[in-house]
Amino acid sequence: MYSERAGDGVKCLVVVAHPDDETIWVGGTILSHPEWEWYIFALCRANDPDREPRFRRAVAEYGAKGDISDLDDSPDLAPLSPDLKEIRERIEQFKAREFDLIFTHGPRGEYTRHKRHEQVHQAVVDMIDAGSLIGKVITFAYDDNNRAYFPRPADDAQVRVDLDPEIFERKRHIIKDIYGFHKGSFEYESAGEVEAFYKEQDPEAQL
Repeated sequence: MYSERAGDGVKCLVVVAHPDDETIWVGGTILSHPEWEWYIFALCRANDPDREPRFRRAVAEYGAKGDISDLDDSPDLAPLSPDLKEIRERIEQFKAREFDLIFTHGPRGEYTRHKRHEQVHQAVVDMIDAGSLIGKVITFAYDDNNRAYFPRPADDAQVRVDLDPEIFERKRHIIKDIYGFHKGSFEYESAGEVEAFYKEQDPEAQL
């Protein structure tokens, strides 16, 4: 997927709002590149006694490193500061590190609509623009046509990755057997066999 540094040693950071987002939107890509160095950071649900340990198990299944934080994810979604400092402060632990690729949510989120996804996208992009994060940002490219269907690769996605059947089954295993989402659920149906991305900083870059 990433031609500029083929082989071992590609350093990747995945920043998502929720534990399970890493699997739904980019899990197959992570599984397809065990030779890359993956760090998965989920901003919400550190205090969730169900989701937090499931996230830890998923990270282990990926052979990755990871951590989870406690950003508000209550049903009402507490307002954040205009500069999104609540998100930025949690991500700043990575500012001294250099990554090749930084994966995160797309500018519209992946479905209609989750404000935390959009806010995480904006905070990550702002930090990269400011030099607080180092790496090429790759964002998830999915759309649900205003809830007309489960999220699918967006028509304007710049990269589409068709997952190998074995990789897709492993992705489904994580969403079903580790996270506990079964056929028919939003999470299971959204975790598709094609993953899609935008390359915002460098549209011509070969991934």
